[in-house]
This record gives sequence, structure tokens and C-alpha cells, in this order.
Amino acid sequence: MISWSEVCVMKALKAILKTLVVLAVLGGLGYGGWRLYQSRVETQAQAATVSYVPVTIGTGTLTKSVTGTGSLSINTTEDVTTDFPVTLTKVLVRAGESVTEGQAIAEVDTDALKASIIAMNEEVISLDSSIASLTNSYKETSTLKSSVAGRVKAIYGKTGDMTSTVMAEYGGLMLISTDGKMRVTVNTTRLSLDDTVTVTADGKDYTGTVESVDGSKAVITFTDTTVLPGTKCEVTYNGKRLATPKAEVNMPAIVTTTTDGCISKIYVKVNGAVYKNTQLIYLTHIPADTDYDDYMQQRDAKVAALAQARQVLISGEISATVSGIVESTVSRGSYEAGESLATVYVGDAKQMVISVDELDIIHVEVGQAVSIAMDAVTDKTYDGTVSYISQIGTASSGVTNYSVTLDVDGDETLKIGMNGTATIVVENVDNAVLVPLTALSYGRGGSYVWLYDAESEEGRRQVYVETGLSGADYAEVKSGLKAGDIVLVTRTAAGSSSSGSSSTQGFDFSQFSLGGGSGMPSMPSGGSGGSGFTRPSGGGSSRPSGSGSDSGSGRPSGN
Repeated sequence: MISWSEVCVMKALKAILKTLVVLAVLGGLGYGGWRLYQSRVETQAQAATVSYVPVTIGTGTLTKSVTGTGSLSINTTEDVTTDFPVTLTKVLVRAGESVTEGQAIAEVDTDALKASIIAMNEEVISLDSSIASLTNSYKETSTLKSSVAGRVKAIYGKTGDMTSTVMAEYGGLMLISTDGKMRVTVNTTRLSLDDTVTVTADGKDYTGTVESVDGSKAVITFTDTTVLPGTKCEVTYNGKRLATPKAEVNMPAIVTTTTDGCISKIYVKVNGAVYKNTQLIYLTHIPADTDYDDYMQQRDAKVAALAQARQVLISGEISATVSGIVESTVSRGSYEAGESLATVYVGDAKQMVISVDELDIIHVEVGQAVSIAMDAVTDKTYDGTVSYISQIGTASSGVTNYSVTLDVDGDETLKIGMNGTATIVVENVDNAVLVPLTALSYGRGGSYVWLYDAESEEGRRQVYVETGLSGADYAEVKSGLKAGDIVLVTRTAAGSSSSGSSSTQGFDFSQFSLGGGSGMPSMPSGGSGGSGFTRPSGGGSSRPSGSGSDSGSGRPSGN
């Protein structure tokens, strides 16, 4: 059993717990009320410090650009070679060194060069012998003869034509029927082998014979005396017309030739009979055999190489054939004719290759202007042009980049390998109405600004605008605003804009604050003193000044 004293203790504990609960509830309500009061005080303080920044809209140039870094290179190189084998005993230049045309770049082994000269002389003698043989057998004219007997059914060329031209167009010079027959093909199931039909061509009837039947296709032959290939014929059987096919040569032979000459005379006529070895065509102006031209070219090259080798033998040195900067050289040793002994950068044309990511590459085009700032040359920039855009990208860390080649208009200050930053202007707008990005807000209806309006109750009105090109600080306004309009940018006491994260630093403006808590700007009358502002007119100082930059942050001109 519980004693009386224990009952008293339990009652006392319950009373204490009830008291604590009541105190906790009261404390929570008090804290909540204090926080609500504090929030209202902060809101009122913040409202009291809100101000408007008036900015007068002007016009200017806005650009959008793409930047990339790279190093200079020269896009043209030439190899120093010889047309004869050579052995180098000493190399006189090294990579990075400037050389002039005619400057010695290596010394040669003259004993080895003498042996090469003797071998080249022997090659020239052998070529002379081959050329003489071809010259003795050369004939400028030729007569083409028939290789078969038959009847000429087509002559493709005419006097004055070159055989190569006729052959290219028709596949041959003449067409000969070798078995004395023409043929037609008809689609019919009414004919059988050896059936006799009537073939009518050019108003004349010929007796035709069915030579073959393949399913519903029958081949009929008749005499080749006068009918030419391609003539439309009519085929009748037992008085009924079967078809109107075109005539073909039954067993044709095409006259061809490998001789390229001019057709000077044609001895035969269409439908004329010919025999084997009958003269068909007389050709003139036949060029020399192609082997002759090849031998002559080889001989000219050997003679030129011999002259070069003899000059090197006298000097004992290989000289640079162009002026420029040495890219690379070989070492001592023996080299065959045509092998590169040194590679030289030539000319003043310089290039820079930059990397552009996939989001920007769609705006880059060949021919666009480029401004290039070199790391080593701080007092000037260089002009350039986009000359090549790679269509193959390289992926890295989830981003694909493309190589863009720039042609640089440089000077003697620039050196190969210098680093620089290129800015490509991909879009440009002149005389655009520009609004600070900090003045723009965004709603369901699109982009809008607060336009100062002295006639309205609040001193401002909401205006939706259509924007175009955007830079770091400004956006182009295509409709909704005009130059001279005044837009309002809300600011807190700390000076930051409430309509964007971009700073308004650098703007030339007057500031006025909310009056009486009504949200209406206080407008002093007259002068420009105090904390109010005077509506600017013309080139007023409240307008931003400056011109667009190549970084996409164009500034209004204040017009």
C-alpha cells in the first residue's frame, strides 16, 4: 500500500509539471511574438532604405564574341632537298635559326658526290639510246584496216575529229555487221522457232525468220542490206501486227584503235561492204609514243640534277633554296635524291589555332574578323581572320571542343610559339537601344522594366520589352523602349540592385527615394541639387556613355 506521505509527494510533482508546461507555452508564444515584431521592424527598415536608380536609355554598339588561346605558327614550310644522292659530313645550321637563300646549311663528301655524278651520266646515255630508238620507229600517219568482213552500219567519226574524242563518246569509230543480218526482238507467245514473219522498215518489206524464242520473247533476223540500227520496224504475222521494235545489228563488230590521231580521210560509206584488211580510215598528226615523252622528261630531270650536282661539287656545300627559319635538320649521313635535308618556315603568314567549345562553335564562321592580344606584346593588338574550322571535335570532361585556325596579320615583333588570346566577333549590333541588365525583370509575360511615368499614381509603370543580343552589362531592346526613356532600378541601402546580380557601378545617375511610404518617387521641382533628380535632356549626365566592347558588354552612347 502507498502511504499518505507518498500520495502527497506525487500530488506536488503533478502540480510542478503543470506549471512547467504552462510556462513553456507562454515562453514560446512570447518568442514568436517577438520574432514577428522583429521581422516587421526589419521589413519597415528595409522599406525605408529602398531607393530607385533612374537610368536614361541610350543607343550604342553591342557585340558578342568568342575567345580562345593559342600559340603562333607559320603555315608554310619548304624542304631543302637534292635531286641526287648526297653524303653530309657536317650540318651548319640548327632548328630555330634564320637562314637566307643561298646560305650554306651543310658540307658534303665530294668523293661520294663524284661517284653519283658518274652514275647519273650513265643514266643520261641510256635514256638517249631509248629516245633514239623510238624516234627511228615513229610515224606521223597511220591507216586503220578492217579486221573482219561485213557491212558498215555506222560511222561515228568525221573528217577532222580526233580518234580519242570519238572513242570516248561512242566507244568506237565504226560499227560493222559481220553476218549480213539485222534483228528485232518482240514480246509474243504466238511465234515458234523458224516461223516466217514480215518486217517492214522505211516502207520496204523484208522476210524475217524467228531465230530464238525465250518464253514470251522472240528474236527475228532479216537482211542487213539497207536498214540501219535504230530504225523503227513493224512486225506482222499472218496479217496481224505483233509489235513495232527498233532494228539492231545481229552480230556487230566495233572498230577501235589505240592510236590517237586526226581522222584525215574515211574510205568507206554506211551500208558499204568491206572485207578483211579493207582500208577504213587514214589518220594524221599522230603524236609521239607516250614512252618518248616519259624518256624526255626523265632525261631533262637527270640533266638538271647533273648541273646541280656539279655546282655542289665545286662549292662542297648544300645551300638553302629559300629564306626563312629552320624548323628541323638532319644529322650527318647519306641521303637519297629527294630526301629532306632541312625544313624551313617561309613567308610572313602566321597562324594561330584555338579551341572553341561546342556551345560557341555554332556561331563561328570562316571569314569572321579576329582581334588578337599577345602575351609578350602589351602595347598593341593584331588583326586576324578565321580561315578554317575543324568539323571533328575532341571530347574532354563532358565538353567537346573544336579547333579553329586563324590567319594573323603580324609584324616582325611576332615570333613562332608566342602565346596570345584571340577574340572572334560573332555578332554585332550598331545603334541599338540598350538597357542595363539590372533593369530587366522576368514574369509570365516575358521580360519587363519599370518605366518612370510622372503621370501615374506610383510614378512608374510596367512595360514589357522584346530583347535581342545580350552582353555582360546591357541587352538590346528590339521593342518596348526608345532612346530617352527612363527606367527604374530598385536598390537597397547597401547599393545592390534588387532586380539582378549585376552591379550598377559605373552608371552616371541621380538617386531619389520613396516618399511617405506610398511607393511614389519624390520629385523635386527645378534644379538638380539634393537627393532628387532632374529629368535629363539631350546629352544629360545621367546617361551612360561609351561604346560597345569586343567582350559583349556594349555601352550606350547616350544619343
